[in-house]
Amino acid sequence: MRPSCLCLLFALCLAEGVFSDGRRFEPYSVLGVHRRATTQEIRKAYKSLARQWHPDKNREDPAEAEEKFIEITRAYELLSDPERRRNYDNKVNACLLGGLVLCRTILCNFSLGHHRGLP
Repeated sequence: MRPSCLCLLFALCLAEGVFSDGRRFEPYSVLGVHRRATTQEIRKAYKSLARQWHPDKNREDPAEAEEKFIEITRAYELLSDPERRRNYDNKVNACLLGGLVLCRTILCNFSLGHHRGLP
């Protein structure tokens, strides 16, 4: 497989979960919790952020508050469900591991001059 095809495959893997404005959806970052956070820590972070960003409490910019509130709720819904959280973590780990192996393979092949035979 050509390196450009492999890079495209990796990019597609990482692209899942990207917002319409190009930002990646990272539920742990959205809630400000560590990947090893407990269910109680996730719930506490959600409640605090939901209170802070609730559209009814942010009358000066309700559109931004609503967008942020939806993002926070989406993150909580994913991380509060053990099966969905496990699937998300496994998928992210697989993409990252696959990307590291892919990048190393591409870099090694190009540094050894194996790219000359590629179209």
